[in-house]
Amino acid sequence: MSVRLNWIGVLATGATVLAGCGGGGGSSSASSSSSTPIINTLAATVDGGPSAIVQVDGIIPNFLYASVTICVPGSTSNCQTIDHVQIDTASVGLRIMGSLLDSTLLSALKQPTTSGGQPVFECVPFADGYSWGPLSTVDIQFTSDEKASSVPIQIIEDPTSVNIPAVPTDCQTAAGANVAENTPAALGANGVLGVSALLQDCGSACVSATVAGSYYSCTSATSSGTCTDITMRLADQVQNPVALIAGTDNNGVAIQLPAVNPPGAVSASGTLYFGVGTQSNNPLGAATIFQLDSEYGEYIDTQFAGTDLPYSLLDMGTNFYAFNSSITQCTDLTGFYCPASTTALTATIQGQSAVGSPTGTQVSVGFDIGNADSLLPQNATNAALPTLGGTGTTGSFDWGLPFFYGRTLYVVFEERSVSGSSQAGPYMAF
Repeated sequence: MSVRLNWIGVLATGATVLAGCGGGGGSSSASSSSSTPIINTLAATVDGGPSAIVQVDGIIPNFLYASVTICVPGSTSNCQTIDHVQIDTASVGLRIMGSLLDSTLLSALKQPTTSGGQPVFECVPFADGYSWGPLSTVDIQFTSDEKASSVPIQIIEDPTSVNIPAVPTDCQTAAGANVAENTPAALGANGVLGVSALLQDCGSACVSATVAGSYYSCTSATSSGTCTDITMRLADQVQNPVALIAGTDNNGVAIQLPAVNPPGAVSASGTLYFGVGTQSNNPLGAATIFQLDSEYGEYIDTQFAGTDLPYSLLDMGTNFYAFNSSITQCTDLTGFYCPASTTALTATIQGQSAVGSPTGTQVSVGFDIGNADSLLPQNATNAALPTLGGTGTTGSFDWGLPFFYGRTLYVVFEERSVSGSSQAGPYMAF
């Protein structure tokens, strides 16, 4: 059973944020309705995970997956579709497991190098581990119509089985736990599609200074290489791939999930829409807008149990409600809640102009927390669990995937706008 918290950068308190900070750059794209609708939808499913993982470890609850096709830049034949790529609204960029790539495709991909010719690698720190691997550049085909060319991505590799440099020490210490998530089983997915409101995965922070647990140049791309922290230009960083889609469907995404009744369902099928307000099927409509903080571009404000939590997230990449409470915890499932009966709770959500400065409409939200021991038995069959909850990080309420059953989440990227709305991104709405 794989249960995962998201990006360490978006789950830490303000004093310890290390990644996912401040985007910027990128071209602005005004959105408009197209007279000829194009295919801008991608099937998204909560189904328990890749079969190879499920057969060994059991189902993975509340992970939202899609299939993504990548190609060697400029090629329409040297391509591969990767299934069970996790959709994540609190990180940026496409990251694919190298162990799953065809050798003909992998060998044809070019790895970016520094001006001195040294290969570039990246560390991705999560709250429960880290992933490591080289950068590469690919063309991405989301649908027959939605394509992005020459997109910098990360190929996640396992240094214990692939001839690449060892993971730097400061990569391991930047993560919330010294746990390698360099295999599909360890990550719980065959890759990650990060579609937060930022355009790059580190932004200006990595341009002006080195950031531990981020970008590295290595003396060699083999196991003999040693790696050193480096700065990275915005254009060379791992990019939000949706923002690079040709046409008008690149100002954001909308992700719709069906309602799931407690205690849960075997699966849940939803839709990822490319663009917001760009076609008849992705209007922002009457959704409430929640401005994201100006410093990091990812936090909202939550008020829960009399406490202000300014480092809160609308985060489909975390598969449970992650927050601190006096609810009884499980004795065997460390960190998860096991109330004697399903517990009804209420919190409020509001946007922020800056961390700690709420702004905009305050919305009251009711939610339920069930008993994780009952929800996650040894031979569980339900992958969609709307009441799964556990402990979180000080100052944060992570509104994980269970919150989004029965909702549509809109993500509007920084420096982008929605036709008919005066508010510019970054913001989220539901």
